[in-house]
Amino acid sequence: MPSPIDAFPAELFLEVVANLRRHDLAQLMRVSKRFSAIVEPLLWCKIDLHPNSWHDTYNFKELGKHDAALELPYDDGDPVTGDEMRDLPKNSLAGQQSHKLMEILSPKFNSDTTRREALASRIRWLCIPVKVNGIFTSDVYVPDPWNSLASLKNLEYLSISGYWTKERRPHPFQEPHHTLNKLRTLKLRANTVSRSNPPPTRERSASIPDSIRKYSEKSEEDDAAANLENGLEEEINSVNDETDAYDIDEELENEHEKSDDNQDDCEKRSLKDVEFEDLENFDMHEANAPRPLACLTPEIITGFTSLTYLHLCKPVVGDLQQGLIYLSLLSEKSILKEWCALLCATRKTLVELVLDHRPLGEENAPDGSTNAQFIQYYCHNRGYQDFVKTVLPVLIEDVEWPALKKIQLLGFEWDGRDVGGWWNIAGKVETIAKKSVHVDEQLQNHFPHVEVVNAIGRRMLFWTEDGEIQHGGDVLDSCNSFDWDSDDC
Repeated sequence: MPSPIDAFPAELFLEVVANLRRHDLAQLMRVSKRFSAIVEPLLWCKIDLHPNSWHDTYNFKELGKHDAALELPYDDGDPVTGDEMRDLPKNSLAGQQSHKLMEILSPKFNSDTTRREALASRIRWLCIPVKVNGIFTSDVYVPDPWNSLASLKNLEYLSISGYWTKERRPHPFQEPHHTLNKLRTLKLRANTVSRSNPPPTRERSASIPDSIRKYSEKSEEDDAAANLENGLEEEINSVNDETDAYDIDEELENEHEKSDDNQDDCEKRSLKDVEFEDLENFDMHEANAPRPLACLTPEIITGFTSLTYLHLCKPVVGDLQQGLIYLSLLSEKSILKEWCALLCATRKTLVELVLDHRPLGEENAPDGSTNAQFIQYYCHNRGYQDFVKTVLPVLIEDVEWPALKKIQLLGFEWDGRDVGGWWNIAGKVETIAKKSVHVDEQLQNHFPHVEVVNAIGRRMLFWTEDGEIQHGGDVLDSCNSFDWDSDDC
Protein backbone atom coordinates (compact mmCIF):
# COMPACT_ATOMS: atom_id res chain seq x y z
CA MET A 1 0.00 0.00 0.00
CA PRO A 2 1.48 3.38 -0.98
CA SER A 3 2.28 5.92 1.72
CA PRO A 4 0.09 9.05 2.06
CA ILE A 5 2.88 11.09 0.47
CA ASP A 6 3.12 8.80 -2.54
CA ALA A 7 -0.67 8.68 -2.89
CA PHE A 8 -1.08 12.48 -2.79
CA PRO A 9 -2.30 13.63 -6.24
CA ALA A 10 0.40 15.50 -8.16
CA GLU A 11 -2.08 18.09 -9.50
CA LEU A 12 -3.22 19.00 -5.98
CA PHE A 13 0.37 19.11 -4.78
CA LEU A 14 1.29 21.60 -7.53
CA GLU A 15 -1.59 23.86 -6.48
CA VAL A 16 -0.43 23.76 -2.87
CA VAL A 17 3.18 24.70 -3.66
CA ALA A 18 2.38 27.31 -6.33
CA ASN A 19 3.03 30.27 -4.00
CA LEU A 20 5.98 28.94 -2.07
CA ARG A 21 9.40 30.56 -2.14
CA ARG A 22 12.30 28.82 -3.79
CA HIS A 23 13.84 28.05 -0.41
CA ASP A 24 10.63 26.30 0.66
CA LEU A 25 10.56 24.28 -2.55
CA ALA A 26 14.14 23.21 -1.99
CA GLN A 27 13.19 21.96 1.48
CA LEU A 28 10.28 19.97 0.03
CA MET A 29 12.61 18.15 -2.34
CA ARG A 30 14.18 16.47 0.69
CA VAL A 31 10.90 14.98 1.92
CA SER A 32 10.71 12.09 -0.54
CA LYS A 33 11.86 10.99 -3.97
CA ARG A 34 8.36 11.55 -5.33
CA PHE A 35 8.23 15.12 -4.03
CA SER A 36 11.69 15.68 -5.43
CA ALA A 37 10.60 14.49 -8.88
CA ILE A 38 7.61 16.87 -8.84
CA VAL A 39 9.40 19.91 -7.39
CA GLU A 40 12.64 19.77 -9.39
CA PRO A 41 11.10 21.01 -12.68
CA LEU A 42 9.49 23.91 -10.78
CA LEU A 43 12.73 24.79 -9.07
CA TRP A 44 14.82 24.75 -12.23
CA CYS A 45 12.37 26.19 -14.76
CA LYS A 46 12.71 29.85 -13.72
CA ILE A 47 15.78 31.13 -11.88
CA ASP A 48 16.35 34.72 -10.77
CA LEU A 49 19.65 35.13 -8.93
CA HIS A 50 19.61 38.89 -8.54
CA PRO A 51 18.89 40.34 -5.08
CA ASN A 52 15.24 41.19 -4.41
CA SER A 53 15.56 44.94 -4.98
CA TRP A 54 17.83 44.69 -8.03
CA HIS A 55 15.01 44.90 -10.54
CA ASP A 56 13.43 47.85 -8.77
CA THR A 57 16.78 49.62 -8.58
CA TYR A 58 17.62 49.13 -12.25
CA ASN A 59 14.12 49.25 -13.65
CA PHE A 60 13.17 51.73 -16.36
CA LYS A 61 9.61 52.86 -15.83
CA GLU A 62 9.26 52.98 -19.63
CA LEU A 63 9.99 49.26 -19.86
CA GLY A 64 7.40 48.20 -17.31
CA LYS A 65 6.95 44.46 -16.89
CA HIS A 66 10.03 43.58 -18.94
CA ASP A 67 12.28 44.85 -16.15
CA ALA A 68 10.21 43.45 -13.29
CA ALA A 69 11.44 40.80 -10.90
CA LEU A 70 10.47 37.18 -11.41
CA GLU A 71 8.55 37.16 -8.15
CA LEU A 72 8.02 39.57 -5.28
CA PRO A 73 9.71 38.78 -1.96
CA TYR A 74 7.62 37.83 1.05
CA ASP A 75 8.91 40.76 3.08
CA ASP A 76 9.90 44.32 2.19
CA GLY A 77 12.69 44.42 4.75
CA ASP A 78 13.32 46.96 7.46
CA PRO A 79 11.86 50.33 6.34
CA VAL A 80 14.47 52.15 8.46
CA THR A 81 17.36 50.61 6.53
CA GLY A 82 17.93 51.74 2.95
CA ASP A 83 17.78 49.27 0.09
CA GLU A 84 21.48 49.59 -0.61
CA MET A 85 22.58 48.69 2.93
CA ARG A 86 19.92 46.03 3.35
CA ASP A 87 21.01 44.27 0.16
CA LEU A 88 24.71 43.99 1.00
CA PRO A 89 24.39 40.45 2.41
CA LYS A 90 21.94 39.57 -0.37
CA ASN A 91 24.44 40.72 -2.99
CA SER A 92 27.02 38.41 -1.48
CA LEU A 93 24.49 35.56 -1.45
CA ALA A 94 23.62 36.25 -5.09
CA GLY A 95 27.28 35.90 -5.97
CA GLN A 96 27.54 32.58 -4.16
CA GLN A 97 24.36 31.29 -5.82
CA SER A 98 25.57 32.33 -9.27
CA HIS A 99 28.88 30.62 -8.57
CA LYS A 100 27.14 27.40 -7.56
CA LEU A 101 24.80 27.37 -10.56
CA MET A 102 27.60 27.95 -13.07
CA GLU A 103 29.65 25.25 -11.36
CA ILE A 104 26.80 22.74 -11.68
CA LEU A 105 26.33 23.54 -15.37
CA SER A 106 30.00 23.67 -16.30
CA PRO A 107 31.63 20.56 -17.85
CA LYS A 108 34.86 21.76 -16.28
CA PHE A 109 33.52 21.37 -12.74
CA ASN A 110 30.73 18.80 -13.11
CA SER A 111 31.75 15.51 -14.71
CA ASP A 112 28.27 13.95 -14.47
CA THR A 113 27.26 14.67 -18.05
CA THR A 114 23.80 13.07 -17.84
CA ARG A 115 22.77 14.99 -14.74
CA ARG A 116 24.33 18.24 -15.96
CA GLU A 117 22.52 18.13 -19.30
CA ALA A 118 19.23 17.14 -17.64
CA LEU A 119 19.33 20.16 -15.33
CA ALA A 120 20.43 22.50 -18.13
CA SER A 121 17.50 21.37 -20.28
CA ARG A 122 15.01 22.32 -17.53
CA ILE A 123 16.00 26.01 -17.39
CA ARG A 124 13.66 28.24 -19.41
CA TRP A 125 14.06 31.60 -17.63
CA LEU A 126 17.35 32.88 -16.22
CA CYS A 127 18.29 36.23 -14.72
CA ILE A 128 21.88 36.18 -13.46
CA PRO A 129 24.75 38.46 -12.46
CA VAL A 130 28.04 37.45 -14.05
CA LYS A 131 30.62 39.07 -11.81
CA VAL A 132 34.04 37.50 -11.89
CA ASN A 133 37.10 37.44 -9.64
CA GLY A 134 35.81 38.11 -6.18
CA ILE A 135 33.41 40.98 -6.72
CA PHE A 136 31.19 39.74 -3.89
CA THR A 137 33.81 38.25 -1.59
CA SER A 138 37.51 37.60 -1.91
CA ASP A 139 36.94 33.88 -2.49
CA VAL A 140 33.82 33.88 -4.68
CA TYR A 141 33.96 34.17 -8.44
CA VAL A 142 31.70 32.87 -11.20
CA PRO A 143 33.49 29.93 -12.86
CA ASP A 144 33.31 29.33 -16.60
CA PRO A 145 30.07 31.33 -17.11
CA TRP A 146 29.99 31.39 -20.91
CA ASN A 147 30.25 27.62 -21.39
CA SER A 148 27.58 27.14 -18.74
CA LEU A 149 25.18 29.64 -20.31
CA ALA A 150 25.69 28.19 -23.78
CA SER A 151 24.59 24.77 -22.49
CA LEU A 152 21.02 25.96 -21.82
CA LYS A 153 19.47 24.68 -25.04
CA ASN A 154 15.84 25.25 -23.97
CA LEU A 155 16.38 28.78 -22.67
CA GLU A 156 13.63 31.27 -23.54
CA TYR A 157 14.55 34.28 -21.38
CA LEU A 158 18.05 35.47 -20.51
CA SER A 159 19.07 38.60 -18.64
CA ILE A 160 22.79 39.05 -17.92
CA SER A 161 24.27 41.84 -15.85
CA GLY A 162 28.00 41.49 -16.30
CA TYR A 163 30.72 43.63 -14.76
CA TRP A 164 33.74 41.78 -16.06
CA THR A 165 37.13 41.92 -14.41
CA LYS A 166 40.26 39.89 -14.93
CA GLU A 167 39.46 36.16 -14.74
CA ARG A 168 41.95 34.22 -12.67
CA ARG A 169 41.35 30.82 -14.23
CA PRO A 170 40.57 30.95 -17.94
CA HIS A 171 38.40 28.27 -19.52
CA PRO A 172 38.44 27.88 -23.32
CA PHE A 173 35.03 28.39 -24.86
CA GLN A 174 33.51 25.22 -26.35
CA GLU A 175 31.04 26.06 -29.09
CA PRO A 176 27.84 24.10 -28.30
CA HIS A 177 26.49 21.58 -30.79
CA HIS A 178 22.99 22.98 -30.31
CA THR A 179 21.68 26.47 -31.02
CA LEU A 180 19.76 28.68 -28.62
CA ASN A 181 16.86 28.69 -31.05
CA LYS A 182 14.19 28.79 -28.33
CA LEU A 183 15.44 32.03 -26.80
CA ARG A 184 12.74 34.69 -27.05
CA THR A 185 13.99 37.42 -24.70
CA LEU A 186 17.61 38.60 -24.49
CA LYS A 187 18.84 41.48 -22.32
CA LEU A 188 22.55 42.27 -22.37
CA ARG A 189 24.16 44.96 -20.26
CA ALA A 190 27.79 44.05 -19.77
CA ASN A 191 30.81 46.20 -19.04
CA THR A 192 34.43 45.45 -18.31
CA VAL A 193 37.15 47.43 -16.60
CA SER A 194 39.87 48.65 -18.93
CA ARG A 195 42.76 48.30 -16.51
CA SER A 196 41.93 44.67 -15.83
CA ASN A 197 43.01 43.47 -19.26
CA PRO A 198 44.64 40.03 -19.19
CA PRO A 199 48.03 39.65 -20.87
CA PRO A 200 47.90 38.96 -24.63
CA THR A 201 48.54 35.23 -24.48
CA ARG A 202 46.79 32.52 -26.44
CA GLU A 203 45.50 31.02 -23.21
CA ARG A 204 43.87 34.29 -22.23
CA SER A 205 42.57 35.03 -25.69
CA ALA A 206 40.91 31.61 -25.62
CA SER A 207 39.26 32.55 -22.36
CA ILE A 208 37.85 35.97 -23.10
CA PRO A 209 38.25 37.03 -26.76
CA ASP A 210 37.11 33.58 -28.00
CA SER A 211 34.07 33.32 -25.78
CA ILE A 212 33.36 37.02 -26.11
CA ARG A 213 35.19 37.47 -29.36
CA LYS A 214 34.69 40.32 -31.75
CA TYR A 215 32.18 39.85 -34.50
CA SER A 216 34.94 40.56 -37.01
CA GLU A 217 35.90 36.88 -36.60
CA LYS A 218 32.98 35.77 -38.71
CA SER A 219 32.04 32.82 -40.86
CA GLU A 220 31.26 33.26 -44.55
CA GLU A 221 28.34 30.85 -44.16
CA ASP A 222 26.54 33.03 -41.61
CA ASP A 223 23.79 35.17 -43.10
CA ALA A 224 24.34 37.90 -40.55
CA ALA A 225 28.05 37.84 -41.22
CA ALA A 226 27.46 38.05 -44.95
CA ASN A 227 25.23 41.08 -44.46
CA LEU A 228 27.89 42.69 -42.34
CA GLU A 229 30.59 41.89 -44.89
CA ASN A 230 28.57 43.33 -47.77
CA GLY A 231 27.18 46.49 -46.28
CA LEU A 232 28.35 47.17 -42.75
CA GLU A 233 32.10 46.64 -42.70
CA GLU A 234 32.80 50.29 -43.42
CA GLU A 235 35.08 52.19 -41.09
CA ILE A 236 33.56 53.48 -37.87
CA ASN A 237 33.74 57.26 -37.98
CA SER A 238 32.78 59.29 -34.98
CA VAL A 239 32.57 62.93 -34.07
CA ASN A 240 34.15 64.57 -31.04
CA ASP A 241 32.87 67.53 -29.10
CA GLU A 242 34.12 69.93 -31.80
CA THR A 243 32.43 67.78 -34.51
CA ASP A 244 35.81 66.96 -36.12
CA ALA A 245 35.57 63.62 -37.89
CA TYR A 246 38.18 60.98 -37.25
CA ASP A 247 38.71 57.31 -37.99
CA ILE A 248 38.70 54.77 -35.16
CA ASP A 249 41.07 52.44 -36.99
CA GLU A 250 43.50 55.31 -37.58
CA GLU A 251 43.38 56.23 -33.92
CA LEU A 252 43.98 52.60 -32.99
CA GLU A 253 47.07 52.60 -35.18
CA ASN A 254 48.25 55.74 -33.40
CA GLU A 255 47.67 54.05 -30.04
CA HIS A 256 49.73 51.09 -31.17
CA GLU A 257 52.55 53.31 -32.44
CA LYS A 258 52.68 55.17 -29.14
CA SER A 259 52.91 51.91 -27.22
CA ASP A 260 55.83 50.86 -29.45
CA ASP A 261 57.88 54.01 -28.95
CA ASN A 262 59.58 52.56 -25.89
CA GLN A 263 59.98 49.07 -27.34
CA ASP A 264 62.95 49.14 -29.72
CA ASP A 265 62.77 45.43 -30.46
CA CYS A 266 59.02 45.31 -31.01
CA GLU A 267 58.11 44.64 -34.61
CA LYS A 268 55.08 46.65 -35.64
CA ARG A 269 52.15 44.66 -36.91
CA SER A 270 48.95 45.48 -38.74
CA LEU A 271 45.65 45.70 -36.93
CA LYS A 272 44.54 42.29 -38.22
CA ASP A 273 47.66 40.58 -36.84
CA VAL A 274 47.47 41.86 -33.29
CA GLU A 275 45.42 40.44 -30.42
CA PHE A 276 42.62 42.51 -28.85
CA GLU A 277 44.52 43.35 -25.67
CA ASP A 278 47.76 44.02 -27.53
CA LEU A 279 46.36 46.94 -29.50
CA GLU A 280 45.53 49.32 -26.71
CA ASN A 281 47.92 50.15 -23.92
CA PHE A 282 45.62 51.23 -21.13
CA ASP A 283 48.54 52.03 -18.87
CA MET A 284 49.36 54.94 -21.17
CA HIS A 285 46.28 56.78 -19.99
CA GLU A 286 45.87 58.45 -16.65
CA ALA A 287 42.32 57.17 -16.32
CA ASN A 288 40.20 54.66 -18.25
CA ALA A 289 36.44 54.47 -18.53
CA PRO A 290 34.46 51.20 -18.36
CA ARG A 291 34.28 49.70 -21.82
CA PRO A 292 31.40 47.89 -23.52
CA LEU A 293 31.74 44.12 -23.62
CA ALA A 294 30.84 42.17 -26.77
CA CYS A 295 29.89 38.72 -25.51
CA LEU A 296 28.40 36.66 -28.35
CA THR A 297 30.01 34.54 -31.05
CA PRO A 298 28.68 34.64 -34.63
CA GLU A 299 27.45 31.04 -34.36
CA ILE A 300 25.39 31.83 -31.27
CA ILE A 301 23.97 35.01 -32.80
CA THR A 302 22.74 33.28 -35.95
CA GLY A 303 21.05 30.64 -33.77
CA PHE A 304 18.60 33.18 -32.32
CA THR A 305 15.80 32.16 -34.66
CA SER A 306 12.95 32.77 -32.18
CA LEU A 307 14.06 36.02 -30.52
CA THR A 308 11.19 38.48 -30.06
CA TYR A 309 12.49 40.90 -27.38
CA LEU A 310 16.00 42.37 -27.51
CA HIS A 311 17.47 44.87 -25.06
CA LEU A 312 20.98 46.14 -25.85
CA CYS A 313 22.84 48.43 -23.49
CA LYS A 314 26.31 49.99 -23.56
CA PRO A 315 28.27 52.90 -22.09
CA VAL A 316 28.99 55.77 -24.47
CA VAL A 317 31.15 58.87 -24.36
CA GLY A 318 29.68 61.45 -22.03
CA ASP A 319 31.70 63.76 -19.83
CA LEU A 320 35.21 62.34 -20.12
CA GLN A 321 36.98 65.54 -19.07
CA GLN A 322 37.83 66.68 -22.58
CA GLY A 323 39.72 63.54 -23.51
CA LEU A 324 41.63 63.04 -20.26
CA ILE A 325 39.73 59.79 -19.61
CA TYR A 326 40.07 57.12 -22.26
CA LEU A 327 37.21 55.02 -23.63
CA SER A 328 38.37 51.93 -25.52
CA LEU A 329 37.96 52.41 -29.25
CA LEU A 330 38.36 48.71 -29.98
CA SER A 331 35.61 47.81 -27.54
CA GLU A 332 33.37 50.42 -29.12
CA LYS A 333 33.99 48.97 -32.56
CA SER A 334 33.39 45.40 -31.35
CA ILE A 335 30.11 46.16 -29.60
CA LEU A 336 28.76 48.08 -32.60
CA LYS A 337 29.53 45.12 -34.85
CA GLU A 338 27.78 42.82 -32.40
CA TRP A 339 24.71 45.05 -32.37
CA CYS A 340 24.66 45.04 -36.18
CA ALA A 341 24.99 41.27 -36.24
CA LEU A 342 22.16 40.79 -33.73
CA LEU A 343 19.84 43.07 -35.67
CA CYS A 344 20.63 41.34 -38.97
CA ALA A 345 20.08 37.91 -37.46
CA THR A 346 16.81 38.67 -35.64
CA ARG A 347 14.96 41.11 -37.90
CA LYS A 348 12.51 38.42 -39.09
CA THR A 349 11.26 37.56 -35.60
CA LEU A 350 11.90 40.65 -33.46
CA VAL A 351 8.76 42.20 -31.94
CA GLU A 352 10.27 44.73 -29.54
CA LEU A 353 13.71 46.37 -29.58
CA VAL A 354 15.27 48.43 -26.79
CA LEU A 355 18.49 50.37 -27.46
CA ASP A 356 20.03 51.80 -24.33
CA HIS A 357 22.90 54.33 -24.31
CA ARG A 358 24.50 55.26 -20.97
CA PRO A 359 26.58 58.48 -21.22
CA LEU A 360 29.67 58.12 -19.03
CA GLY A 361 30.86 60.53 -16.41
CA GLU A 362 33.56 60.29 -13.76
CA GLU A 363 32.32 60.23 -10.18
CA ASN A 364 32.19 63.99 -9.57
CA ALA A 365 31.35 65.00 -13.14
CA PRO A 366 27.66 65.74 -12.49
CA ASP A 367 28.59 68.68 -10.23
CA GLY A 368 25.09 68.83 -8.80
CA SER A 369 23.34 68.23 -12.11
CA THR A 370 20.32 66.03 -12.45
CA ASN A 371 20.33 62.96 -14.62
CA ALA A 372 18.08 64.77 -17.11
CA GLN A 373 20.51 67.68 -17.43
CA PHE A 374 23.45 65.33 -17.89
CA ILE A 375 21.69 63.37 -20.63
CA GLN A 376 20.60 66.56 -22.38
CA TYR A 377 24.17 67.82 -22.48
CA TYR A 378 25.99 64.62 -23.47
CA CYS A 379 23.60 62.31 -25.33
CA HIS A 380 24.81 63.42 -28.79
CA ASN A 381 28.51 62.87 -28.21
CA ARG A 382 30.77 60.38 -29.99
CA GLY A 383 28.87 57.23 -29.03
CA TYR A 384 25.74 58.67 -30.63
CA GLN A 385 27.67 59.53 -33.80
CA ASP A 386 29.21 56.03 -33.93
CA PHE A 387 25.71 54.54 -33.70
CA VAL A 388 24.46 56.77 -36.51
CA LYS A 389 27.34 55.71 -38.76
CA THR A 390 27.08 51.96 -38.18
CA VAL A 391 23.90 50.68 -36.53
CA LEU A 392 21.28 53.10 -37.83
CA PRO A 393 21.86 52.04 -41.48
CA VAL A 394 21.08 48.46 -40.45
CA LEU A 395 17.79 49.53 -38.92
CA ILE A 396 16.63 51.62 -41.87
CA GLU A 397 17.93 49.29 -44.55
CA ASP A 398 15.33 48.40 -47.19
CA VAL A 399 14.46 45.00 -45.75
CA GLU A 400 11.36 43.69 -44.02
CA TRP A 401 10.87 43.50 -40.25
CA PRO A 402 7.56 41.61 -40.39
CA ALA A 403 6.98 41.19 -36.64
CA LEU A 404 8.35 44.48 -35.29
CA LYS A 405 5.86 46.46 -33.20
CA LYS A 406 7.89 48.69 -30.91
CA ILE A 407 11.31 50.40 -30.71
CA GLN A 408 12.42 52.12 -27.52
CA LEU A 409 15.38 54.50 -27.45
CA LEU A 410 16.97 55.32 -24.11
CA GLY A 411 19.61 58.04 -23.89
CA PHE A 412 19.66 58.83 -27.62
CA GLU A 413 17.60 61.96 -28.14
CA TRP A 414 16.56 64.86 -25.98
CA ASP A 415 12.79 64.97 -25.41
CA GLY A 416 12.58 68.77 -25.54
CA ARG A 417 11.79 69.51 -21.92
CA ASP A 418 13.48 72.45 -20.19
CA VAL A 419 15.57 71.12 -17.32
CA GLY A 420 17.11 74.48 -16.41
CA GLY A 421 20.41 74.75 -14.60
CA TRP A 422 23.78 76.06 -15.73
CA TRP A 423 23.68 73.64 -18.67
CA ASN A 424 21.70 76.17 -20.69
CA ILE A 425 24.22 79.03 -20.46
CA ALA A 426 25.67 80.62 -23.59
CA GLY A 427 23.41 78.67 -25.90
CA LYS A 428 25.23 75.40 -25.20
CA VAL A 429 22.08 73.29 -25.40
CA GLU A 430 21.18 74.73 -28.80
CA THR A 431 24.70 73.97 -30.05
CA ILE A 432 24.50 70.41 -28.77
CA ALA A 433 21.09 69.89 -30.36
CA LYS A 434 22.61 70.57 -33.77
CA LYS A 435 24.52 67.28 -33.49
CA SER A 436 21.27 65.34 -33.49
CA VAL A 437 20.12 63.56 -36.63
CA HIS A 438 16.79 62.75 -34.93
CA VAL A 439 17.17 58.99 -34.80
CA ASP A 440 13.67 58.59 -33.39
CA GLU A 441 12.09 60.50 -36.27
CA GLN A 442 14.10 58.59 -38.86
CA LEU A 443 12.98 55.30 -37.38
CA GLN A 444 9.35 56.43 -37.19
CA ASN A 445 9.44 57.50 -40.85
CA HIS A 446 10.98 54.19 -41.86
CA PHE A 447 8.59 52.14 -39.71
CA PRO A 448 5.27 54.04 -39.92
CA HIS A 449 3.33 51.17 -38.32
CA VAL A 450 5.80 50.67 -35.45
CA GLU A 451 5.58 52.51 -32.14
CA VAL A 452 8.85 54.42 -31.61
CA VAL A 453 9.35 55.65 -28.05
CA ASN A 454 12.10 58.08 -27.07
CA ALA A 455 13.03 58.32 -23.37
CA ILE A 456 15.77 60.20 -21.53
CA GLY A 457 17.54 57.14 -20.20
CA ARG A 458 20.22 57.20 -17.51
CA ARG A 459 23.86 58.08 -17.17
CA MET A 460 26.67 55.86 -15.91
CA LEU A 461 29.15 57.17 -13.36
CA PHE A 462 32.45 55.49 -12.52
CA TRP A 463 35.58 55.79 -10.39
CA THR A 464 38.53 57.07 -12.42
CA GLU A 465 41.06 55.24 -10.25
CA ASP A 466 40.08 51.82 -11.53
CA GLY A 467 37.22 52.31 -13.98
CA GLU A 468 34.73 50.54 -11.70
CA ILE A 469 31.12 51.62 -12.12
CA GLN A 470 29.99 53.64 -9.13
CA HIS A 471 27.91 51.86 -6.48
CA GLY A 472 28.46 48.55 -8.29
CA GLY A 473 25.89 49.56 -10.88
CA ASP A 474 24.90 52.56 -12.95
CA VAL A 475 23.77 54.72 -10.04
CA LEU A 476 20.20 53.80 -10.87
CA ASP A 477 19.01 53.62 -7.29
CA SER A 478 18.06 57.28 -7.53
CA CYS A 479 16.91 59.51 -10.34
CA ASN A 480 19.92 61.81 -10.35
CA SER A 481 22.34 59.84 -8.15
CA PHE A 482 22.12 62.42 -5.38
CA ASP A 483 18.50 63.22 -4.47
CA TRP A 484 16.88 60.01 -3.25
CA ASP A 485 13.36 61.42 -3.11
CA SER A 486 13.50 63.49 -6.27
CA ASP A 487 11.30 62.67 -9.23
CA ASP A 488 13.41 64.82 -11.55
CA CYS A 489 14.70 62.09 -13.83
